[in-house]
Amino acid sequence: MKRFLFVCVTVWALCSCSPKVTMNIIHKQKPVEYVEDVVILKEKEPLPDNAEWMGDIEVKGKANYNRMAEITRFRAWEKGANYVRVKSFGSDGVRSDIHVMKSDVYRADTAHHVAVPISTVASNSSYVNRGSTGAVSTNQTVTNNASGLDSEFESPNGLRFYTGYGRRLGKINPALNDFEKMHLKRMMSGVLLGADYVRYFNSSRTCGFGVRYQLMHTKSEDYATVTFDDGSPTLEGLLSDQVNISYVGPIYSKRSISKDGKSIFMYDVGLGLLYYKATSSIANKQGSTVGFTSGLTADVNYSYMLTDKLSIGANLSLTSGALSNYTTTDFNGNTVNSNDVNNSQAESLLQMGVSAQLIYTF
Repeated sequence: MKRFLFVCVTVWALCSCSPKVTMNIIHKQKPVEYVEDVVILKEKEPLPDNAEWMGDIEVKGKANYNRMAEITRFRAWEKGANYVRVKSFGSDGVRSDIHVMKSDVYRADTAHHVAVPISTVASNSSYVNRGSTGAVSTNQTVTNNASGLDSEFESPNGLRFYTGYGRRLGKINPALNDFEKMHLKRMMSGVLLGADYVRYFNSSRTCGFGVRYQLMHTKSEDYATVTFDDGSPTLEGLLSDQVNISYVGPIYSKRSISKDGKSIFMYDVGLGLLYYKATSSIANKQGSTVGFTSGLTADVNYSYMLTDKLSIGANLSLTSGALSNYTTTDFNGNTVNSNDVNNSQAESLLQMGVSAQLIYTF
């Protein structure tokens, strides 16, 4: 219960970080085709003669000038405006890290079908008039994405956690008896856990490299009798088997965003190390199999932005590898290496996973 409450408080805290938007729109119109068509104007820049005032928008929070301008642009586009005139930007007067941007929005028959340069302002600026010397102009054009609302693309770091259902896709040896097949069948599915960290490096924050840790855990228990060919004493009791397959390695990540700035589609591929560990116990005796091999990982996922930092979604993953080198210790303490076994076959570590994910960007 305490863990559940902690998760709820954490999610609430993250969701509360998004800038607050207050709108006073007297009437709505059909949005123009592209968000980039909404023009950002300085306070004294002229409007078209047929521009009609639609209302005003205020954005308040821990965000810089560019971020707030893009939020205003998107909100204006939603209401059908195609011109935004920024009236003021500065500290809220209480905290220096909290800024307020106030803008008027307009609709005119003519629209500029190009992305509009936006002036940048130091985050600690307290100026009111954008035409003052506090503004520093730039020729950089906002083309990162359609809406500008995806701070996930403004943020170079992505941290993802996921959990769900994992399924091993290898085949069970047909030579086993019915009990062994039933016991192993339950070990073909289990819990999938994982975490990724990715650093996005290009200007649009859509391509990046990172590292992944993934674990698939399976377990099966049955009452059984174990006999040995070498005449060792028979073991009888609760047979408990569990398998952990871990992936650790680098990944390449690619993502794209929908035009509304809310939906994110992503795929990742990687080549790393697979660690296999199977443990078995019965009648106070234990055995194990441990091995390493190279592995491939790939996944596709979809996420929806709850705030400018937090996203939730679903993930479909595939991990493959074949364990050919391993060491086995039986219930009597005898150790055997795979190199010492004649005609040994590699065990398939191919697995598929379906999971829910939580993504935090910073």
